[in-house]
Amino acid sequence: MEALDLRVGRSRCSSPSTRVTRETELATILYALTADRPAGAGRQVQAHRGRLIRSTGGSTVATFDSPVRALRCAAALREDASASGISVRAGVRAGEVEFAGEDIGGASGRVAAAVAGAARPAEILAWRIVKDLVVGSGIAFADRGTQRRAGTAEKWPLVAVTACSRLPARRHS
Repeated sequence: MEALDLRVGRSRCSSPSTRVTRETELATILYALTADRPAGAGRQVQAHRGRLIRSTGGSTVATFDSPVRALRCAAALREDASASGISVRAGVRAGEVEFAGEDIGGASGRVAAAVAGAARPAEILAWRIVKDLVVGSGIAFADRGTQRRAGTAEKWPLVAVTACSRLPARRHS
């Protein structure tokens, strides 16, 4: 099955390093918070077909074309970090993402960071829309109430991932 291209705004340039204008596309953002840089974060993002935006001291930010891939990557990061005695809190948000060069900007990144900030240690939180987008994936959720958006009266319904299967092993032909 061919992936549906849902980009809006300007189309991508052939060389990412030449993008100097802002571009908006539909994507899923994973924002993971740790006490330390998680080992292998880039490897996990790549294994789940994501795009690593940055991985610094205490956070990893990546975009994915699928919320299922983002959630499975978050679960893999959590498992890897747990094996090293590190706790990961992750936030996943799906929607329009504003790219500025190789970085993300706008509300989407701030929202994903706020969702991660609301997560408990070793918890993966997501916007309710993410749950609706992954129906049938085998990923299970529990409601976590609402979170007030900073500076507004708007509230976001949040869900926590309670079960998430790992990325299936790739078959080599």
